Amino acid sequence: TLPVLLVTPLENRDIILGKIKAGIFREMPLIILLLILNLILYINPEFRGVLKLLKFLYQFPVNVIGILFIVGSGSYFGTRMKTSTASVAATMISFFMVYIVIGILNHIGIILMFRGSSSLPKPGLVYLISSVSSIISALFFGAIGLYFLKCSVRKLRDNIF
Repeated sequence: TLPVLLVTPLENRDIILGKIKAGIFREMPLIILLLILNLILYINPEFRGVLKLLKFLYQFPVNVIGILFIVGSGSYFGTRMKTSTASVAATMISFFMVYIVIGILNHIGIILMFRGSSSLPKPGLVYLISSVSSIISALFFGAIGLYFLKCSVRKLRDNIF
């Protein structure tokens, strides 16, 4: 259907936004399940007070920003690859590679932060630093996803066959 779409008077941005809307609409049950799971974690009696509220407030937006990365990279690889199987594989590989690199950098940063400390840090401080690093990682994911979206709009009409 892409060659048919490209002969219509739609702009590249409109075509990509339509693809994104369709992808998010298909992912809506998973997003709702994610919200329900975060609510269950919020009800979990293991966490108390401010830490519990902090976990709930940052966890859901962090996961939604991860979905932005998947949508952006999926639309980019969908415009670059010949088959949908190749674009799905490239999207999954890029997600896991970025996730692994960010995870390693987060752990190295936390280890280096507490390396010089002679006493064990308080659990609340470690949790707060971990939360902030997760938010920074999510913003990095979102920035990469938006960059992929921008590139997919530019590359839509190049090499469609």
